[in-house]
Amino acid sequence: MREFLLTILRGRIQLLTDGVDRLSPMIQQPPGRRSAAMSAAKRKQTQDALRRSEEEFRATFELAGIGRSQVDPVNCQFLRVNQKLCEMFGYSREELIGKSFLDLTHPDDRARNWETVQPFLRGEVSSYTIEKRYLHKDGHVIWCSVTASMIKDAQGKPRVTVTDIQDITERKLAEEALRESEQRLNAILQTTSAVVYLMDAESRFIHINRRFEELFGIQNEEIRGKSVYDVFSSEIADAFNANNRRVLTEGRSLEFEEIVPQQDGVHVYTSVKAPLLDLSGRPCGIVGVSTDITERKKIEDKLRDFNSELEKKVAERTTALEEANAALLRDMEERKRIEQQLRESQKMESIGTLAGGIAHDFNNILNVIRAYASLLEEHRCNDGNIAETLKVINDAIEKGSSTVRQLMTIASKTRANLGPLDINAIMDDLARFLKQTFPKTVEISLKLRDDVPSVVADRNQIDQALLNLCLNARDAMPAGGRLTLRTGAVDAAEIRKRYSDAEADRYVFIEVADTGEGMDEGVRSRIFDPFFTTKETGKGTGLGLPVVYGIVRNHNGFIDVESQPKGGTVFRIYLPVIFVEKDAGLEALTRRRALETGAADGAATILIVEDEENMLSLLRNRFTRLGFRVLAARDGEEAISLFLEHKRDIDVVLLDIGLPKISGQGVLLRIKKENPDIAVVVASGYVEPELKADLLKAGVKAFVDKPYDLRELAATVRAAFHR
Repeated sequence: MREFLLTILRGRIQLLTDGVDRLSPMIQQPPGRRSAAMSAAKRKQTQDALRRSEEEFRATFELAGIGRSQVDPVNCQFLRVNQKLCEMFGYSREELIGKSFLDLTHPDDRARNWETVQPFLRGEVSSYTIEKRYLHKDGHVIWCSVTASMIKDAQGKPRVTVTDIQDITERKLAEEALRESEQRLNAILQTTSAVVYLMDAESRFIHINRRFEELFGIQNEEIRGKSVYDVFSSEIADAFNANNRRVLTEGRSLEFEEIVPQQDGVHVYTSVKAPLLDLSGRPCGIVGVSTDITERKKIEDKLRDFNSELEKKVAERTTALEEANAALLRDMEERKRIEQQLRESQKMESIGTLAGGIAHDFNNILNVIRAYASLLEEHRCNDGNIAETLKVINDAIEKGSSTVRQLMTIASKTRANLGPLDINAIMDDLARFLKQTFPKTVEISLKLRDDVPSVVADRNQIDQALLNLCLNARDAMPAGGRLTLRTGAVDAAEIRKRYSDAEADRYVFIEVADTGEGMDEGVRSRIFDPFFTTKETGKGTGLGLPVVYGIVRNHNGFIDVESQPKGGTVFRIYLPVIFVEKDAGLEALTRRRALETGAADGAATILIVEDEENMLSLLRNRFTRLGFRVLAARDGEEAISLFLEHKRDIDVVLLDIGLPKISGQGVLLRIKKENPDIAVVVASGYVEPELKADLLKAGVKAFVDKPYDLRELAATVRAAFHR
């Protein structure tokens, strides 16, 4: 602490300490006696008084509960700071002394702070107060209230600025929180569809929200201070007032049903009213929230009427309900059985493979029997026993063929039985089935366009594909949800944006959408891969969606899927619209019969490739009798050899696709290489859709099913030959 200096300025005694001016009582002496202005005793008394004053100032400065500082008014640097200010800003005294207060000011507040300081520094004001933000040493923001005063020297020039700095961060945060709370509350009040109002204990309005203003055509400023009797009729106001008094009397929230007339008629509201409390906790008013339930009341009235009618019929329907319950129990048992089948699907996969092999061998046997039976039938006489025997043989063949079809179904190798289909009718049937079998927690929604044209498709296969999609949707909604079935039609231009190989002019789409768990892109990209499944072991084989894909592609259609995790899944199937002339079927039948009865043109040559000896012998005899020159091969190698030897003479090839040594596809590719224009008819019990597409691409003219109908076979071969 510096020694106090005593000096005489312009006839006054002035004490200076650390830049702070403290004036002693001015001692005015006559001019002639200034040399003896102060005695030694008086000087000591003054020094003691000044020392005590300085100690009091130091204590006041250092021990203050707020931050205090002395700042150089020229460069705005701290000259002196107390401990409270150091703690407030996180700096030591040494770090603060010489630092400008602007260095600690928040960047966003510096311009405003400097603008406030300017009049003060120019001497236009003796002090100023500002609320601003400082930055703590560790970077966090401190809100402060700053009061600054200027101490001047004897000439009136600024000597030092004294500031009191108070931390108001908590108050600012509280104000901000309160402001945000008020804004949120006001936003809720103004945007809610409910009517909200505040009234005093005399049922006079204090405040209403925007919904109240819209419904009753009165502004908040206009209604404030008005009674319910000023706004509503006395009857309505009496009811409101009675409810308000009850809330104030009981001192708790109550719910009422209130009738309110509006411009479009009388409305019913559910009103929840609660008491407003003053600072002492006594009810002083009402806050009300009213919700329009007019439509709900109308629905409730209709439901009451419906329930009343329903109750009248309950007695008459008791038996029917018991039967429905029994059917439901049976359905539950059936569902358990299906779940058991799903758990054994891996075993059924092996059985399917075995069934396909058995069906192929069995089909070859039936093929021989049917062919020879056809020959006998052509030469039968009027003997009743022979006719009866042929009937028994044909019936047995039909049963055997049915068994083959069942085995092929198990092996997922059934051919499409195409015909015109009304997609909307299929969806109606499917929706009724799903509503009977799916859990009640799954809502079935049906949205069908009236202008959906018919398509040419296999009803059974389309049913299977749609059911597979619906079952997947059900499994994706274990807790329930909505399953939407939708139909419509789109032009090919829209489809070609996604599928460049779309050839039809128009497509029917079938949409199966669920609100289930959805899937990510990794799962979505693999859902049509065989044997890929996300289900637990024993709960799925991963064949459902690949089967759907195969069915759709077999119908020259397309399928896509949209899905997001927790966002549901939408499958869309697009099937081409094929327009068929009404007389096309009759014309085709006429052409086929003509071909069946006609003779071969100019003794055409046919190469028959068949590995079953009995069938090969039968076919050789049959086509020889029809006037063909016949070449016969028992395997792929022999077929290629014969074709190369007689390729200039052969007009048509009847080719079994399942051959030893070289496959039927291999034979086809080789002979087409030698003669691209050769007519080829492929025979098989079943051809995979992908293989069939490849064979058609390679130039196959037609396909015939085994077991053969010899007349149908002859017509198909002749039609291929004449194309």
